This record gives sequence, structure tokens and C-alpha cells, in this order.
Amino acid sequence: MRIADVRIGERVRRLTDSGKVAELANSIAELGLVNPIAVSEDGYLLAGLHRLEACKSLGLIDIETVGIPFYYDSPQAELVELDENLIRSELTVLERGEGLARRKVLYEQVHPETRQGQQGHRGSGDGEYISESEIISFSDDAAEKIGASKRTIQQEIQIATNLAPEVKEQIRGTELADNKTALLNLARMEPVEQAQEVKNVHFASESHEWYTPPEIIERVFHVFDTIDLDPCSNDSETPIVPATHHFTREDDGLSQSWFGNVYMNPPYGREIIDWVRHLCEGYEAGHITAGIALVPSRTDTEWFRLFKQYPRCFIWGRLKFSGQANSAPFPSMVVYVGQDEQAFIDAFMDIGDIYGII
Repeated sequence: MRIADVRIGERVRRLTDSGKVAELANSIAELGLVNPIAVSEDGYLLAGLHRLEACKSLGLIDIETVGIPFYYDSPQAELVELDENLIRSELTVLERGEGLARRKVLYEQVHPETRQGQQGHRGSGDGEYISESEIISFSDDAAEKIGASKRTIQQEIQIATNLAPEVKEQIRGTELADNKTALLNLARMEPVEQAQEVKNVHFASESHEWYTPPEIIERVFHVFDTIDLDPCSNDSETPIVPATHHFTREDDGLSQSWFGNVYMNPPYGREIIDWVRHLCEGYEAGHITAGIALVPSRTDTEWFRLFKQYPRCFIWGRLKFSGQANSAPFPSMVVYVGQDEQAFIDAFMDIGDIYGII
């Protein structure tokens, strides 16, 4: 199929990972397109946006496709799109729950016999009796398609269904949106209690920034004689981190060249992958002497895998960040990018378990 003829509908996730597109482009240039994209009968893209963008970046004219025999506005086509999104590791728990809840609605439209209370009924048209054992439940089908357990699917649908709409919008894009334990607790509360819990516990501070606690900064200085750069500084006049140089939000640290010994406590939203990649690539290119990053312990994310070759300290318990009234609702880890691994071990071994030492 000609790439120019592939239609992009409104449901397809427009947000693409430029790093992933570049990696795919390199792979496609070397090996060809291993997995074709999926398109609907009327030519709309259903799965493979990154692959499509990679082929575009290579200047290719045609792309191999798998045809899905349904039109774009059908529930079957939307199911294909949802499954593609649901296996993406960068979705938050809240986003995945909302996707699964929508998938359940669509699945029951396509397979009405699976609705609760409809099992063991006569099939339409020919009078054939459908036994309960012949019906594949939504949870079974979703577990097979997206590679998650039935319990995970049920819990995440519970989160998306039971959270009040205003609460979901308040936490969307925050660290809380990816904290399954906290979200399940919220989902079991009444809507008024949910709003109070979010306000009084999770967002107790006026600031939603997770500023580095002093005990972490103290240990960073046991590894570095000086911190040459804090690329995610709260303020250059009264900084939390006493670095020689600071990049604030206004400086746009991702657009700057990093240097020397870098300490990074990046924003914890979706853009965290860009900060992690900037640190790793800067070190591997020789621009950065060494780096230390304080980040959430999210082993299921794509950006976590960028740190796989570096030592990581998984901090015991939950940190109480500066400016927050309560401990964080998520676990944290400290990652070291550099040559003096022993200094990192000595500085952090008393607050967590360290893995990845070469």
C-alpha cells in the first residue's frame, strides 16, 4: 500500500516517541519492516503508527499492510486500535483502565452473549444453544490479547469505572495516575471521599513538584565533589540543589547541552523518558562526566529500560520530598551513570538495595 494513502483517524494516538521512531527507522533500513501495519477496509491505520512514521522518515513510498476486514467506524476496528494502545508500556494505570473499560463495551457489542446474565442462552437465528463453556469472557479475551492477568484487567477497569470524572481529570498526568495501589484505594471510596483524599493526602502541597529531599542531596555529594549542573532546577536564585549551574523550566533543559557532573530529578510526567534519554545519551557521547538521577521506581516503563546497564538503588520505603506534607505515594530509585561505582555504593547502600553493578 502507498504510504500516502494510509488514512489517520482521530482515535489513533497522535503522540509518538521520536526516539522509538528513530530506532525503528534504523531497524527497518537494515532488516526491512518485520511487522506490517494494520489498516481497516476503508484504509484507516489501526495499528503501527510508530512503524508508519519510521517508514515516512526513510522516504519510503510503499508499506506492507495487514487488512482488517471491517470499516473504521465499526467496533471491531476500534478493538484492534485499543489492543495496540493497551500493550504500550508508557500508558499510566489510569489510561490503561479507561482503555480496558472502553474495550469491554466494544467487546460486548461484538459478542453480546458474553454480557453478564446472558450466558447459557440460545443463539440467534438457528436456535442453537450456547453453553457457558463455549463463551470466551471479556477478561479471558483481553488477557490473551494484551498479555495481562485477568485480575489486573478487572482491577484496572474498577479504577476507571469507579473514580469520579472530576477526580480522574485532576490526577491525569500526575504521578498518582500511575500508582495502582493508591488508585484502587480511591476507587473503593465514595466520590466525595475520593476528592477529599486527593486534596488532603496526595496533593496536600500547593506545589505538585517533587523536590529532592536533603538526605539524597547529601549522598550525591559523597559521590561528586561538586554538582556541575542541575538541568531540572526549581529556581536559579534559590535552588533546592546547590549546583554550579542550573537550568529552570524557562531555560528548557532538554534543549541545552549538559556537562560535567549532573544531578537530575526530572518532571515525573510522560516527558520523563526524554530527560532519561538526554542523560544517558549525553554520558555515552562523553559530554557528561557522570550523572545521578532520582526517579520513580517504575520497572514497567520504557524509560526504565534505558537505565538497564547502570547501577540502581531501590530506596526502602517512600521518600518524603521537600515541599510535601506526606511521603510520596510511589517508590523511588537513584541511578548512577559513571565510572566510580564504588562511591555510589558507599553513598547509597544504607538507604536501599543496589542492583546492576558490573
